[in-house]
Amino acid sequence: MGKIRVGRNDPCPCGSGKKYKKCHLGHKFSASEIQTSLTKTDFRQMIKPYRGVPILKFLAYLQTIPKNHGHNFDVEIMAREVLDLMPENDDRPFMSWQKLIKAVSDHGNSNSEEPYNLFTENILFSTGNQIVFPGVYRNASSILNEHLTVILTGENSLPEDFKKIVYSGAGILLYLSNQIAVDLDYKRNEEVAFSEVIYLPAYEDFIQYPSLCTFDSAYLEKIANHFNFDISIIKQFVIDLDDPQLKDDDPENNVVSTKPLLKEGSDYIFYMPTTVVSSLISFIHRQAKAFGCYDVLINQMVNHQSLEAHLALDYMGWKMTDIELSENSTSLPTIETVFQFDNQKFGYLCVVDLVQAREKIKNGQIGDLLNRRNSAVVKHLKSIGEKEVFETLSLVVLSETGNDCLFSIPKLNDGDQHLILTFNELKTIAYDNNSDILTLWKFASVHKQTGNRFKIINFAGLLNLYGFYRGNSGSLLNSDVGYSKGTMLTYLHGSDLKVIKEVRSDLDEHLTQMVTYEKQFGFVPVIRNRKYAPIYSFKYKSFPDYKQVLECYKMPIWITNYQKNSGLLVSEFAEAIMFWLFRLHPYLGDEINKQDFVQFEIELIIDEKFINGVEFEIKDIEPESVEFNITITPPKIQVFIPTNFLYLIARNDNLGEKMLVIAVLKGIVQYVTAAGKQILLTYKDINMMVDNELKPDNAKMILFTDVAANVELDERNLPPEHYISDVDTSFVLDNLVNYLPANYVIPEKIHDIKQKIKLCDDIVKGLIDELTNIISGFNVTDLLTWLIKWNERCVYTREIRQIRTPAKISCFIEFEEELREILEADSKLVPTAHSIRTLIEFTSAISPKGNLLPNYADLGILIALTNQLTTWGAISEGMRMGISDPEMGLLSSGRIGTDKNFYNEVISPFAYSRSKGLISNYIDNFDEKYVHKYKTDNEQDDETRELDAAFENEFGITLTEIAEISGALIDYGFSRVEACSIISKEEIFNILLAKLPNRCKQRIEKGLEMMTLLQRKGIGVPPAGYTAQDIFPWRYGRNISYLRRPLAYIENGDRGGSFLFGYRHIKAFYDNLIFLIFTGKIPESASEKMSAFIGKILGEKGTPYRNEVAEWLKNNTTFEVIPYEVKIKAGGHIIADKDYGDVDVMAIDHSHKIIYSLECKNIVGARNIHEMKVELDLYLGREGKKEKAKIIKHVNRDIFLKAHPELLQAFLKLKEDYEIKSIILASEEMPLAYLAKETLPLPVFSFNKFKDIIKSNL
Repeated sequence: MGKIRVGRNDPCPCGSGKKYKKCHLGHKFSASEIQTSLTKTDFRQMIKPYRGVPILKFLAYLQTIPKNHGHNFDVEIMAREVLDLMPENDDRPFMSWQKLIKAVSDHGNSNSEEPYNLFTENILFSTGNQIVFPGVYRNASSILNEHLTVILTGENSLPEDFKKIVYSGAGILLYLSNQIAVDLDYKRNEEVAFSEVIYLPAYEDFIQYPSLCTFDSAYLEKIANHFNFDISIIKQFVIDLDDPQLKDDDPENNVVSTKPLLKEGSDYIFYMPTTVVSSLISFIHRQAKAFGCYDVLINQMVNHQSLEAHLALDYMGWKMTDIELSENSTSLPTIETVFQFDNQKFGYLCVVDLVQAREKIKNGQIGDLLNRRNSAVVKHLKSIGEKEVFETLSLVVLSETGNDCLFSIPKLNDGDQHLILTFNELKTIAYDNNSDILTLWKFASVHKQTGNRFKIINFAGLLNLYGFYRGNSGSLLNSDVGYSKGTMLTYLHGSDLKVIKEVRSDLDEHLTQMVTYEKQFGFVPVIRNRKYAPIYSFKYKSFPDYKQVLECYKMPIWITNYQKNSGLLVSEFAEAIMFWLFRLHPYLGDEINKQDFVQFEIELIIDEKFINGVEFEIKDIEPESVEFNITITPPKIQVFIPTNFLYLIARNDNLGEKMLVIAVLKGIVQYVTAAGKQILLTYKDINMMVDNELKPDNAKMILFTDVAANVELDERNLPPEHYISDVDTSFVLDNLVNYLPANYVIPEKIHDIKQKIKLCDDIVKGLIDELTNIISGFNVTDLLTWLIKWNERCVYTREIRQIRTPAKISCFIEFEEELREILEADSKLVPTAHSIRTLIEFTSAISPKGNLLPNYADLGILIALTNQLTTWGAISEGMRMGISDPEMGLLSSGRIGTDKNFYNEVISPFAYSRSKGLISNYIDNFDEKYVHKYKTDNEQDDETRELDAAFENEFGITLTEIAEISGALIDYGFSRVEACSIISKEEIFNILLAKLPNRCKQRIEKGLEMMTLLQRKGIGVPPAGYTAQDIFPWRYGRNISYLRRPLAYIENGDRGGSFLFGYRHIKAFYDNLIFLIFTGKIPESASEKMSAFIGKILGEKGTPYRNEVAEWLKNNTTFEVIPYEVKIKAGGHIIADKDYGDVDVMAIDHSHKIIYSLECKNIVGARNIHEMKVELDLYLGREGKKEKAKIIKHVNRDIFLKAHPELLQAFLKLKEDYEIKSIILASEEMPLAYLAKETLPLPVFSFNKFKDIIKSNL
C-alpha cells in the first residue's frame, strides 16, 4: 500500500478539531500521527477482494450526478485504487451493494471542494456543441476551447497530420461525453449547489443506467466513420492495467486524469467522464511534442489569447489606438497594445507568454523585466499629450495554456493603476453583465488604495478579489470591521466562484448553425444577448453586418441585415421580430420543428429613405397601403420594409408590428413551400395567432419618437449612459471622516440628536470643501460642457422611459426579471441626474479657473460626493424637523454609520410604491406621450392672460415671454444637434431679437436674467438676497437651482461672456416651471396675484379627479356608485346636526356589504424631507395645533357615519347592515401613509394602490 494521505477536509492530525486544509495544510505528519487520527475504513482494503469493473461503473455514474460536483478528486483516487488492484482477467466476486456504498461513503468526502466550474460546460468543436463534465480543473474547458480553436479553425502552420490526430482524438472523447449528457438530459452550463457530502444513489436509480458509460466498439466505429475520425486514436485514452503510474498515489499525478477509458472485451468503459477535458489537453500537448510543433502551438495560442483579450476589451467599450510603442528591449515575451477607454485614460495591454518566460527567464527576474518595460511604456504614454496628461492603466495578462506554470510577480512600480491577471480572469470580468467601460479602472484604483494601506493576502487569483469587490459595493473592506494601517487583509478562495459561474451561465457561449455567403454549412460562436428569450449575437462586436439569432425552435432563426448605417432601426425591427416569434412558439413550434432545414434566415431590407432619415410629416395612412415585399432567395427570406411603415409604428398601437410579424411568417411559409415541402400554416392561421398573442395593443417593441415634437426624446449626439457607481460611493464613505476637521471626535454611538445634527452639518461642510477643492482644478468651460452633455443624456433617458416603460411592461408582463430591471434602472437615474444638475450649479457658482479636463472616471467621484452631500443634508433636515432620529456613530471600520430603519421602513417602501404609481401613470398616459399632440395656434385664452399677469407680478416678466425665449433657444440647439451650445452674450441677443421681433432687448435681458444660474462666493454661500435654504440641494423647486435656471454663464475676460445650455434641459426647465405653478409647489410665490392664481388652480383640481375615481369604479367594479358628492349636514343628503363636509365618492360593494366613503385629494406627493414635514403638519397638525389638522374633519365625518348607520341605510335604501370604510384617496403616493402609518386615524391610499386593493377583492 502507498503512503497514507490526509484529505483536505479530514480532521487535522494535530488534534485541533479543524479541517486539515484550514489548519496544517502542507505540514508533513508522520505515518503514525496520521494513522492515529484516521477513523475511516480503508477503501483499498474494502474493495480488494472484489471485481473492479462494476465498481468503476458505479464511480462513473457517481460523477454524472450533479450533487457530486466537487468530489472529483475523491473519485479519481478511488478509481486509481480500483485499477491498481485489477488483474488482467478479473474473476473476483462482485461486491455487494451495501459494501460498495459503505466503502465509497467512508472515503468519498476527503478531498471535496467547491469547484470553479459549472457541472456541465460546452466545448466548441468542428462537429458542433459538445457537453462535457469539466470536474474541478480550473478554466480547463476554456483552455481546451482555445486549443481546439487554434488547431482546427483558421490558417496556421501546424502539421496537417497533427491536426488530423487532434480532430480524431478530441472528436471521439467529446462525442462520448456529450452522449452521456444527452442520455441524462443534461444541458450545457448547468449550475448546481455544492454539497460537502458525496451523494450515494439508491440501487434502483443506479440500475436504470446499466450501460450509461459503456460503449461498444462496433458502435464507436460507426460514429468514427460518420465524422471521419480515426478510431485507432482511442487507444491514447485507454488505461493500461500494467501502467506503472497506477502505483503513484499522489493525487496531483493521478494517471486517471489523462486516461479516462478502460477496455473490457469489445466494450470501452468511460470510467472517468469528469476528466475528459484534462485528458484532451494532455493528449494535445503530447502529440504536439511528438510532432515537434509544441512551441508553435503555444505561440499561436498566446497570439489567439491576445486577440481574445482585444475582443474582450472591445466588448467593454475600450477602443484600440494606433499608438506605436518602442521595441521591447527586455527578453520578456509579450504582445502589447494601447487602448483608450476615457478622456485622458490609456489602457496598456501586455499579454505575457508564460511558457516562453518559464523556459528563458529565471522566475525572480520576470517581475524586474515587467517593471522595466512597464515604466518605459508609461513614460512614453504620458509624453503624448501636449495640453492633457494621460493616466495609464497597465493591464498585464498572463497566458493560460494548460501548463500550470505559476510565477510570483510583484506589483508594478510605475503607472497610475495596474492589474496583473490571467487571460481567463480578464475574460470573466469583461463579459460580466455588471461590467462597463470603467470597471477595470475603478477596480484597479480600489485595489491600489487598499494595497497602499493594508497588506493583502489573497488565496486565489485576482478574480477572487474582484468577486469580493463586486459583491461588496465596490470596496475591498468590510464596512463593519475595524482596520488599522498595515493590517493584513485575508481573502479566502470563494469570492471568484460566484462570478465565474454567473458569467459563464449568462454568456452561454456556444456554436449555432449557419449557412454562409457561399451557401456552405458551418457553425459560428454566439453569446446570449437577451435574458428574456434565447436571443444570441455574434461574440465579437466588430462584425460589420447585423446578425442575431433566435434559438427556441429546432433550427436557428437568423435575422440579418447587410445595409450600411441601418444600426438602430434594424436592431429595433429585429428584436421585435425575435421577441414575437419567441412568444408565438406555442402556436408555431410543432409546424416549424417538423422542417429539416439547417436554418431560417430572414434578411431585413429597409428602404434607404427610411435609413437616411428623410424628413416627413406624421400622418394617418391606410394600413393596406403598406406593403412588405417578400423575396425567396435561398438560403434567405428577404423582407423589404417600406418607408411608409414608419407611419404605422408612429401609431400608439402595435398594428405595425403585427403586420411586420405576419410578413415574416408568410415569408417562412413561402420558403418552405418553395423548397417543395409542406407546412400546415395558412395565412388565416397566421393572422389569427398574431392577433391573439400581440396583446394588449400598446405592447410595442418598436418605439418611434418624433423628436421635432418633443426635443427631450432626441438621442442625437448624446454621450453614453453613466450612473453613480457603488465604487465611487464606497470611496466617499470610506473617506468621509477625512473630510472633517483634523482630530474631529466621533463617538461610537451618539445619543444627543443635536450632536447628530451637528455631525451631519459638519459632514456637509466637509463635502462642500472637498467639492470646491476638486472643482477648482478644472477648466470651467470644459467641465460645464461635459456636465451639460451628461445631463442632456439624463433628460433623454428619463423622457424615453416614460414611453419605453409602459410599452415594454405590456410586452414583458410575464417576465418579472425584466420589470425589476426597469425599476432598478430608474432608481439609478434619479440620483445621478440630480447630482449632475447640482454640480452644474456649483461649477457655475464658483467658475473654476483650473486646467484639468473632465472624464467619466474622475467625475464619478464628484457625482458621488455631491450625492452624499444631498444625503447627509437630508438626514440633518429630517432630524431637525422631527421626522427621523437615526442611530449614528463611528463604526469600527472607520466609516460614519447611520442605521437604515427610516430608509427601510419609510423611504424605500414609499419610493417603491411611488415608482409603481409612476409606471401606472406612464401606462395610462402612453397614448398621449407616444403620439404628440401638436399645438397649431398661439392664441391666448383668459387663463393664459391671467397667468401672465401673475407671473409678471412675481418675476417681472410674463410666462409667455419665458416660453418664447425658451423656444428660440431650443430651436437653436436642436437645429445644430448640439448637446451643449455655447453662445456669446452678444450672439444670444442677436439670435433672440431675430427670432422674437416683437420683444425688446430689455425684456429679453430680463428673461435671460431669470433663466441664468447665479455666481456666488462659494458653493456653501448663498447669493445676495437669498438664504441658506435656497442653496440646499436636497430642497426641491429652489429658485437658483439648475432646474429653475437652465443657462450657465461664464465670463471670458476681455472677450465677453458666454452662455452654455442644452436644449433638452431648457424644455425640461419650462415643463418643470409649469408643473410648479399648477401644483402650487413654487416655493417663492409671494405676490398676491400669483398666490391668488395658484389658489384658484388648486381649487379647481378636485372635481376632475373626483370624477376620474367615480368613473373608474363604475367601469371596473360591480359597485353602486353615487353619481354626486354626498353632503352631510342639516338639509343635506344625510341629515346631521352640523356640517361634516361632503363625501367625494360614495361607492357600495353589495357583494361584501361595504360602503366606501372616499375623500379624493388631487395632490402631488412630497419629494423631499422638507415637503414631507409640510405634508405631515398639514394633515396631522403641528405640535400644539393638532386641532387645525386637515384630517380632523374627515375623522369626524367617519365617526358620525359609523355612529349613525341607520342614516346611511335610509339614504342608500339598504335592508341590511353594511361596514363603513372611510378612506383618504390621494392621486399620488403620499409619504404621510408611511411616516405616520401607526398613528393615522384614517387609511391614506394612493389611487393606484386603492385600485390594486379593489382588484384583489373582486
